[in-house]
Amino acid sequence: MKKSRKILLGIATIWPLFYILLFVIALAVTFLTIDQGASEDAAIPTLLMFIIPLHFLTIFLAIGMLIFYIVQAVRNERIPKDQKPLWVVALFFGSIIAMSVYWYIHIWKDVEIEEEDRELLTT
Repeated sequence: MKKSRKILLGIATIWPLFYILLFVIALAVTFLTIDQGASEDAAIPTLLMFIIPLHFLTIFLAIGMLIFYIVQAVRNERIPKDQKPLWVVALFFGSIIAMSVYWYIHIWKDVEIEEEDRELLTT
């Protein structure tokens, strides 16, 4: 995998972590700025109109990333066979955090390995 794709994958992997923070801030701002005297028929605040579609896109991205990482962990030949079930369980239950750790250890670190291999071949 090219370095640029690994960087994009890393950004997609950590997006849900940043989104959780963004979502909590958006909810706090919405509830703090809501007009207490408004009627029940008041429109949904503008900030939530933006956050709700982003929320669903992030959920679908997280599910897609989970599937990608589980398949990648099973197919990765650099992971010993006895560690593969551990990674699958960790990815499933630890999802966002485990995906970030997996990306760093098994995808990003491969960039360094590939660069070292190239240096050995050129010398």
